[in-house]
Amino acid sequence: MKILAITVLALATLAALLIIYISVSYDANSLRPEIEKMALSEGYMIDIEGDLEWKFLPNPGISVGQLSWGNIQQTSGSVDRLVFTVLWGGMFEMLAAREVNSASADTEDPQAKNQRIAAFVDSIQVHDASIVLQTPEFPAWHFSNIQLRLHDLSMKGERFPVDVELRTLGNIELQVAASLAIDLAAQTVSIDDLDAVLGDAKLRGDLKLDGAQATASGTLQLQNVNLKKWLGSLQKQLPLIDIPRTFSRQALTAVGTNIEYNLDANGLSSIDAQIDIDGQILKLTANSDDSTGQLRIAISAARFAAGNYLSPADDSQAGLPAKSPNTALFAPLAPLLLWPGQAQMEFTLDTLQMNGYEINNLYANLFSNRHVVRLASLNADLFGGQLNALGRIDLSGAAPQLNLQPSLTGIDLAAALPALADNHDLNGRFSLEVDIQGRGRDSSRLLSSLTGSGQFKLLNPRYANVNIEQMFCSSTRLLSGGGLSNQQWPEGTDLQDIVGSFHLQNSNLLLDNLTTGVGNLNLAVKGTVAMPAGTYRIEATTRLDGTSTSSNGCSVNKNFRNRAIPFVCSGSFYQEGDPTCRPDSSNLSESLKNKVLQKLGDKLLGKDGEDRPDVTELFKGLFK
Repeated sequence: MKILAITVLALATLAALLIIYISVSYDANSLRPEIEKMALSEGYMIDIEGDLEWKFLPNPGISVGQLSWGNIQQTSGSVDRLVFTVLWGGMFEMLAAREVNSASADTEDPQAKNQRIAAFVDSIQVHDASIVLQTPEFPAWHFSNIQLRLHDLSMKGERFPVDVELRTLGNIELQVAASLAIDLAAQTVSIDDLDAVLGDAKLRGDLKLDGAQATASGTLQLQNVNLKKWLGSLQKQLPLIDIPRTFSRQALTAVGTNIEYNLDANGLSSIDAQIDIDGQILKLTANSDDSTGQLRIAISAARFAAGNYLSPADDSQAGLPAKSPNTALFAPLAPLLLWPGQAQMEFTLDTLQMNGYEINNLYANLFSNRHVVRLASLNADLFGGQLNALGRIDLSGAAPQLNLQPSLTGIDLAAALPALADNHDLNGRFSLEVDIQGRGRDSSRLLSSLTGSGQFKLLNPRYANVNIEQMFCSSTRLLSGGGLSNQQWPEGTDLQDIVGSFHLQNSNLLLDNLTTGVGNLNLAVKGTVAMPAGTYRIEATTRLDGTSTSSNGCSVNKNFRNRAIPFVCSGSFYQEGDPTCRPDSSNLSESLKNKVLQKLGDKLLGKDGEDRPDVTELFKGLFK
């Protein structure tokens, strides 16, 4: 025991003498020009204004005060104090290196030199640092109050703790703690027990990187992300960021995800994730094969209340900056468009809840190859009917090109119009087939370029506002000199099936034909709707085939039998009051005077009587 005590005392005395020797023989401040010169040789300009001090316990090192730099990797900054320690063996290595001839030192491979020096590093501490990131594209980004602590460093795969604190985006605090393992020889990095807090958001997980094998794997759990709040903070730094305006104020305020991933740059990769958006779970799986260049993504959910994330009805976009071309329009297609090979995306949703209605059994299947996306299938059940669509989007050129073939079958207008347009006037089963094409760098240009054609039909239509047969009978009876009839009429009009076709050209919807009728009274319509301006011109022709309007209707003066009576209606969907409807004098029979026909037009299509039909609303329901 006495021998052990003497040995320990001798070692302590030797260590003390060594510390005194180093302190006397090597002035720490003498390293200042060498450190600045070494940085300059690497292309970096630094300035050390504070003192340099030796550190000896528990391991030797150096403390550098008031270090600053400018224009290094688009950053500038300062550190109040930097403390750097090495193992005791590394201390002797570094001191001996000062005596090495510079010519022989230059012959050493830089990577081998860095690995050799890194092997002796014990700890790095940064106190009260600030960094400014300045890029030509964006405003300066400030990071302040930076504290960094790395202890018991190892470059041979042994774990050591890492702690980081800083403030950014105004005054938001970031705290990171993790266990890090680096093996320079094996080119591997692993992070365990990652625990990061940024404001209210929390991130936990593990990560493994293998540089030699080009692989990465791990798990991540992200919680409590108030996306609106974060986008608001980022918008101050990056003005191009847009904050979503949503129907629900609580939308996008509680976002999180659980991710498990295995990535291989030379083989098979997979990602399994559960995305939590305000308590609504979306499941995502992605699998890729580098050998074939193929990617498959599948997204599914049982129920998603999408209506909460739509813009509110009174949300005005006036005065807001224009969105960048393509970005908002095609953002959901980003995974398909960015993948260099062939990609497929499947989307399955049992129930999509909108504001006032639901879409069920929604399924979409898309394929992409070289910036061309093909919609192979889109199916959904809504309003008692079905939606189907095929399409193709070509983004390989300067302006995206779109080809879309949607169809609607058996849509119940009694359910659809109140939900979509707050309109209760028209009932029936609506079907539609359309084939449209267009191109444009944003939604406005794309809509103005649309061309194509379509057909529609409305089975068992009923117009609830007025009984058209009653109006026709009352009008013709008055114009013939008769009085008002005491006949009892049911409310509304049960029309014959409506059938029509249209085409799109130069931002206009051209109604080629529309036919319908009630009893023996037939109606044929054609016209033009200028979609950007919201104006229309409709040419309608009525014809009574027979002596009465129907078996339960009224007898009609012979002057109005078997004769085409044309009317022209024009106006705007945004105007107040009724449209302007007048007889078309250029196509009238000479046996009927314009004055009489104008009275009939007033009776049928507005301007006279309290029970006139709201033609504007009818047109809106048909063409909007």
